[in-house]
Amino acid sequence: MILIGIDPGKDGAFAKIGIGEPVCMTMPEDIYEVNEFISKSKDENLDQIHVFIEKAQAYPKQGVSSSFNYGAGYGTLCGILIANKIAFTAVPANRWARRMHIGASKSTSKEKSLEVVRKIFPNVNLLATKRSRKPHEGIIDALLIAEYGRRLLNGEQV
Repeated sequence: MILIGIDPGKDGAFAKIGIGEPVCMTMPEDIYEVNEFISKSKDENLDQIHVFIEKAQAYPKQGVSSSFNYGAGYGTLCGILIANKIAFTAVPANRWARRMHIGASKSTSKEKSLEVVRKIFPNVNLLATKRSRKPHEGIIDALLIAEYGRRLLNGEQV
């Protein structure tokens, strides 16, 4: 089964797991690149693909304009999935994070996510570009969202 995790938003990312090494991509500005990534995944095996996307919600201290843009981007992603006839599940951030952070020893949510993703996917490049120095938070979250989905579909307690 191919699972895709999506961390929506301008600084988000996609992560595809299930066949070979995970494939990660930062969120492109061009919506056609998003559609191409989704379409290629669909072409691989339509009946065996499921997408888990972080559910859009407003956050405290987030401006009205950025909340609107985030929601519009989320809606566009859902529209692409629907147009490609790909099954998807929207998961609230606190739900996947709470489950995936079990056993992590770090203090902040971002540190816990990095710790866990390095344990589960030790060989995955978490950098957005070759010149990046810090792991990309969107890639980390997308990988954990996909892994959460894998566990959910496999009947593991989530």
